[in-house]
Amino acid sequence: MPIPVATAGDILVFLTGQGEIDKTIAQINKAISTLPEGTCGPLMLLPLYAALPPEMQAGAASTRV
Repeated sequence: MPIPVATAGDILVFLTGQGEIDKTIAQINKAISTLPEGTCGPLMLLPLYAALPPEMQAGAASTRV
C-alpha cells in the first residue's frame, strides 16, 4: 500500500520486543537505501526498549531531527 507524501512529523511505532525492533529498523534502512537520492527527507530511527542503556533511552525520548 503506497504511503502518501505528508508534511514533516513524527511516527511512533509500538513493537513487541528488541528483536522485532532491531529487525524493523534494519528493514526500513534497507528500503530507504534503494530510494533515489533526495527522495527521502531526514529520517532518524531510534529504538527504545528496556535493555538499552538509560542514556540511549533518554535520547530516544528527546531527540528531534
